[in-house]
Amino acid sequence: MILFDGSYRLGRYTRRASRHRNAQMPSWRICIMDLSADTPDVRHLRPIVVHVTQRPDSAPPAPCAECMGDRILRDFGLDPEKVLWIEQDPDSPHRFRVALFRPKGLFGTQTLYAVKWRPIQANERSLLQRFVPEAGRPAV
Repeated sequence: MILFDGSYRLGRYTRRASRHRNAQMPSWRICIMDLSADTPDVRHLRPIVVHVTQRPDSAPPAPCAECMGDRILRDFGLDPEKVLWIEQDPDSPHRFRVALFRPKGLFGTQTLYAVKWRPIQANERSLLQRFVPEAGRPAV
């Protein structure tokens, strides 16, 4: 079951930055899927899959997990221990990597995360392509 399929963009935080209309901020297509809703009889270690692809009209490539991962986790109320975060390389659409979030500290009541990367495994790739068929297809 798809919980969200849309765009996320880093916002402009200063008045001065908003004057520069041509300055592009990184933006990503985010698709959040709940595996437990699709197969309730199966218990998943990481039942939430977050698939991220940087938009082609966006600023130079930037990893979403490192820029906005904590914000997306917070906005959707996702537990990082139960999330499989998969990012697609914008320069090579067949290359994926998985982000692992580890708490590194607190900033007030907000938890900050360190991100560690690993290559995607074959079973994770096939799972992703079941929900997002265009994942892994060459960009046109």
